Amino acid sequence: MMHIKPKNEHDIWEEHYPLLQPNSTNNTLPIHNFFSPEVVNAYTYGVHAFVVTLVTLSILSLTGLVLCQLFSLSSLFCALFRLLWLVSPAVAALSLRHIAGTHLNFRYNVMAFPMWEIPPLADLFRCYPKSSLARVLSMSFFIPLLCQVAAYTLVAATRMVNPFNRPFVERAESVFSFDNQDAKDGGLVFYVFYLVVAGIVWDPVPPPRFDFGVALNSRPIGCSWLLLSLFQEIGWSGALYPALDIIFGHSAFMASVVTGVIWAVWHWPFIIAEKYKIIPPGSGYSVVDVEDFQVLSVLSIFTILLVGSRIIMCWIQGKSSYVIWSSVLYHASHGLYVLLMYKYYVYQINFIGRVYFQYYVIVGYNIYIHIGMYVPTFENILK
Repeated sequence: MMHIKPKNEHDIWEEHYPLLQPNSTNNTLPIHNFFSPEVVNAYTYGVHAFVVTLVTLSILSLTGLVLCQLFSLSSLFCALFRLLWLVSPAVAALSLRHIAGTHLNFRYNVMAFPMWEIPPLADLFRCYPKSSLARVLSMSFFIPLLCQVAAYTLVAATRMVNPFNRPFVERAESVFSFDNQDAKDGGLVFYVFYLVVAGIVWDPVPPPRFDFGVALNSRPIGCSWLLLSLFQEIGWSGALYPALDIIFGHSAFMASVVTGVIWAVWHWPFIIAEKYKIIPPGSGYSVVDVEDFQVLSVLSIFTILLVGSRIIMCWIQGKSSYVIWSSVLYHASHGLYVLLMYKYYVYQINFIGRVYFQYYVIVGYNIYIHIGMYVPTFENILK
C-alpha cells in the first residue's frame, strides 16, 4: 500500500491517502476511530505547526506595522508587513505539510505502518469530476452575492440605511467614464458588467486598503481578489481543513467550524489595531464603517459570520474532491461584493444605537441565509 494510483481520473482519494479523503462515512461525532492513532498524531502535530507559524507571522506583521506608526516609516514597509500577514496562511500550510509529512514518513516504522504521503500542492488545484466543476464554481461565485443582496434588500426595504457604498459608486462612475461628466451613468453600467464577468480577476476600483498601487504610495492600480484569496485558501482550505478532517474522524462539520474560528481569530488583532489606531491607517482590517463601535460585540458577530461562511465553503469544497478552487472563488466573491459594492456591514448615521441594530440585522440575516443553504435541496443540485 505504498502508492496506489487512482483507477480512474475521477477519484484522487486512492492516490493520496489520507490527507484527502472520500466521503466514506456518515459519522458526525467530533471524534471517530476511523484513522490509526499514528496518522491522527501526525496531523495533530501538523496543525500545531500551522497555528504556531500563523501566530508567529501575524505577530511579526503587527509589530512591524506598530513600528511603522511609531517611527513614521515609509509606506513600502507598511505594505511589506501587511503582505506578510496576508500570506501567513500559505506559509503556515507549508509548515503543516512538512511536519505532518515528517511524522508520517520517517518517525514511524514503515514496515509496521503504511507509507502515507502528503499530496503535492498541484493536486489541490485539480477538480474531479470535471463535469461538476462549472456548477460548483457557479455556486461559490453567486452564493455570497445572493446572501448580501438578500440582507441588504431587507435593510433597504425598511429604509433603515442606504446599503450601497456611495464613494465606491462615485469612483466607479469617474473611472469608467474617463472623467466625462456626461457619461457617468454609462461608466457605472460598464463597470457593473465588467464586475460580474472579470471583477474577481482584476478589480480596478477596490477599497484603498486593498489597492496594490495605494499600498506602495503610488497611483491606484487595483487589485486581484482571486490572487489575495488564493494565498489564504492554500492555508485554510488546502491544509488546515483537510488535516482537521483527519483529526476529527471525517466530521466535516467540526473541521469546518474549527477552521472558521481560527480564520476569524486571525483577523482579530488587525481589527483591534485598526480600531485603536496603533497601526498606520488602512493597514489593518475593517469590518464596520464607523469609528465608534463596541469591539467585543463586533468581533463576536464577525466570528459567527465567518464560521457560517466557512461551513458553506467546506461543504462546496467537498463536492469537488476537496481541491481549493471553489473556496478561492467563494472567498474572492465575498470580498468583491461585500467590501466593495456595499459599505461593509453598516452605514454611518448619527444614532449609534441604531447603527448597532442595523449591524445585527444585516449580519443576522446573512447567518440565516447561510444556514438556509445547508439543506438537502442543494445537495441534489450537485449530484
